[in-house]
Amino acid sequence: MNSSAANQEDVARIYPGPVLLVAGPGTGKTHQLARRVKWLVQEKGVPKEEITVVTFTGEAAHNMRGRLSDSEKGDVYVPPNEQPPSICTMHSLGYAVIAENHRTVGLRKGFSLVPKQARRLLLDDAARMLDLRPDDASSAADCRQKGLCKRADSATCKVCERYCEILRGCNAIDYEDQIFLACQILAANADVLTAWQAKAKDLLVDEYQDINAAQYDLIRLLARGQESGLYVVGDDDQSIYGWRGGTPHYVIKFREHYGSGARVAHLNECWRCPPHVLHAALDFMSHSKSERVPKTGLTSVSKEHARIAVHHVPSHKREAEVIAQKARDAVTSAEIMVLVPGHRFAEPIKNALRVSRIAYDCKRDVDDTGLSALRTAWAWLEAPDDSFALRMCIEQVVGNTMLRVPSEGRGSKRERREGTLKKVAALWQHVIRRIDRRNLWEALEENLAKEKDLAYIAAKLKCLLTAQKKDEEAGTKDPSSFVAAACRILRPWPSVDALKNETTEWVQDAEARNAGGGGTVVRVLTMQAAKGLGADLVFVVGLDEGVFPWSNQDQAEAERVFYVSMTRARKELHLFHARLRPGHMSYLPGPDGETRGTLAPSPFLRRLPAEDVLLDEEWSGPR
Repeated sequence: MNSSAANQEDVARIYPGPVLLVAGPGTGKTHQLARRVKWLVQEKGVPKEEITVVTFTGEAAHNMRGRLSDSEKGDVYVPPNEQPPSICTMHSLGYAVIAENHRTVGLRKGFSLVPKQARRLLLDDAARMLDLRPDDASSAADCRQKGLCKRADSATCKVCERYCEILRGCNAIDYEDQIFLACQILAANADVLTAWQAKAKDLLVDEYQDINAAQYDLIRLLARGQESGLYVVGDDDQSIYGWRGGTPHYVIKFREHYGSGARVAHLNECWRCPPHVLHAALDFMSHSKSERVPKTGLTSVSKEHARIAVHHVPSHKREAEVIAQKARDAVTSAEIMVLVPGHRFAEPIKNALRVSRIAYDCKRDVDDTGLSALRTAWAWLEAPDDSFALRMCIEQVVGNTMLRVPSEGRGSKRERREGTLKKVAALWQHVIRRIDRRNLWEALEENLAKEKDLAYIAAKLKCLLTAQKKDEEAGTKDPSSFVAAACRILRPWPSVDALKNETTEWVQDAEARNAGGGGTVVRVLTMQAAKGLGADLVFVVGLDEGVFPWSNQDQAEAERVFYVSMTRARKELHLFHARLRPGHMSYLPGPDGETRGTLAPSPFLRRLPAEDVLLDEEWSGPR
């Protein structure tokens, strides 16, 4: 795809569309979107009610509103009473469509969103109800997540349909339904589509490279017949969410999708990255074998000229020490970011920062922890008709090997456990049927006399209810009965060490946020979580052969993840390869759970141009 003549225009004022603005890292795409809004409202005279701005995250929507409201920036400032009311994520837009038309898709007023950690349990239950394999549930989950849910006569689709029946029986939708059902409603109801198109005559879409198939369908529906107002911003080189269906395809094929009237412009000035960093990152991507939009005109306007520091260190411990040392030497006003391939790489780095009394913030997903299990139990006790919370509690009970849930017949423990879960799954039939719709607890109580393992599960859950009431009678300051019962019945932690490790990590992470006494706070993030962010100093770890990229990782997406990681740096970029990593970190075999001196540098490091790199090599043994 070549840049059009639109490149010579003010990119915020290109009209008519459809328009794709290819915006590389640090080129100010948020600023251009804000300028587009200001131009539409104040110069083109578009009513604010006819503009919809779609962002990828809620934080991005908040930032866009803040950008428009900043009266000190006259080129983007729009008075609050003139700002478009619809600046939102695509999922919140879909939710609004559903909320206004819930009856047309079998929902009642007050429908809920199923918790993320319950979705996989319900898909597994759907497969059990149909006597299908767990792999079919996995395929259904993958299909939905990637926005590829199309009706067909397959096991995967049957699982998906039964899963949706369970959700509707509970008057609920899931995260993906916010897009699927919105598309279904708009495609089937011309009047509804017309009403929502009226709110999106000018449709601005951020992070276009991250949309999946269903989100693309929603955009096409809203823009149908009024493509002249479509303005999307994206960069195919920053498409890093393939696991949820995000693909650079929609950027690369923009003209094919929208025809000869489609216009493509580029932002060619990078305000974030130093010249060496940007040049190396672009050179790295230029050798990719995957199809991509050329970025020949992208240049850095930064005054920083530090070369990329590539550190070859003896071990992961030394890696952490170097990062802590450089963070300590940085000025207190510097923003510092450590990017890791996965959270298992973060622990030694956090330890080194704690020893140096450097504050850090490490965000991670804690849905599967013991504290989450206790939170779920409380959710069910406070709302006994919450079938999803109850189902998660049942999973904890069945999974507690100390309880020995009774089950008839021979076979392995796994087979007996599966037999019990199949009976649990069958309870959803009572929830699904409209003529005698029950919540899951009512369905469980109705089947106690038939199945002794279900009776056993119910008895244990009633112990939680009893313990809660006992604590209430003793006063809210004494939760001892509930905590004791929950630990015995749900077994949120498999061992004392697991409890100790989780509570220690929570406390240490909380203390670390304030350890610096007002100085620098180091952000520790996964590479993918750093998308859209920037920092003065960026450290990227885990760049070892077989570790990143790992053997079965999609090569093209791994290249893009590395590119995004590199281009977060505003002043200094430090890349780390360690010759020794523990097996639980590298997932590579070795004696005593460690790989000893066998890790070579990532092939990605070998692709960086020598003129942009400064080597910092350490060695403590023979080569």
